[in-house]
Amino acid sequence: MTKQKKTKPRVAIYKFTSCSGCQQALLNAEHDLPDILGALDIVYFKEARRDNFGGPYDLALVEGSISVSEEIEILKELRKETKTLIAMGACAVYGGPQALRNWTNMDELKKSSYRTPEHLDTLNWTGGIGTYVPVDYSIPGCGPSTAQLVEVIANFVQGRLPDLPRHSVCVDCKLADNVCLLVADNKSCLGPVTAAGCGAACPSNNRGCYGCFGPMNAANGMALARVFEKMGNSAEDIVLLFRNQTSNAEAFREVSLAYAQKRRMAA
Repeated sequence: MTKQKKTKPRVAIYKFTSCSGCQQALLNAEHDLPDILGALDIVYFKEARRDNFGGPYDLALVEGSISVSEEIEILKELRKETKTLIAMGACAVYGGPQALRNWTNMDELKKSSYRTPEHLDTLNWTGGIGTYVPVDYSIPGCGPSTAQLVEVIANFVQGRLPDLPRHSVCVDCKLADNVCLLVADNKSCLGPVTAAGCGAACPSNNRGCYGCFGPMNAANGMALARVFEKMGNSAEDIVLLFRNQTSNAEAFREVSLAYAQKRRMAA
């Protein structure tokens, strides 16, 4: 009896509105890529291959937020064609920097940037891909950790659920013997409410965390905002602190909207 050859899982790496940094983070896995390529059949990856093929896919990793109406239809079709769909990076998970449009007037933004803004088919509100389709797993970060990307893919190959850390950046700071910028230096730092994954990169370089991995589990953003107030930050300062790459994450959005209201009332 002839032994049937086992086929590799078909994988797609998709990009919507983004900077391509998440795909680059995957390509940076130089030492692990040979093993990944040996276990998977990556059939769609415009960043890395010339010929690309349609579904169905066993796994799709998606970078980027949904910012134009055309992307909604492409994403929905991809979801139909994919068994396991993973949001890769802050844009795909939360909307990324593009979600900053949610707090302003999109028509005014278009007028200030384009000569013929009436020709633009741009959504007034931007969110992650989970706004439009079910997502099986999310990898946060702007950009995501290469090690975390490899871990998630390895778990998929082995048929296990990934378990990325969701504790705060403060834990990583303690492990790195960093002096607390918030307590010792009176610097505004989102580390107490931000998920680990970056290796405490900014605090390790004497800069306050600005939340690019999104909220940790059970993040209490309002409590941290009150600490910022006691440090002398204005309502405007606090709005800006919570409106960065992950401004559309619920725990951060709650704070920025509350302090935007305070700002209006004080004006």
